[in-house]
Amino acid sequence: MTPSTHEADDSRRDWTDDRYAELAVQDDALLIYDQKNHRAWIRSDGAVSISSML
Repeated sequence: MTPSTHEADDSRRDWTDDRYAELAVQDDALLIYDQKNHRAWIRSDGAVSISSML
């Protein structure tokens, strides 16, 4: 996996729109994907806050 070279800037994102969707999958994992770009997705079985990653 290649790490992102983009810096996090949550102020530019509108998290209330319907572009992103989530889907619960097997093993209690969560799949979050971009409904406009189906190749953009992430799967996780755990969550962390954005502030803990900065």
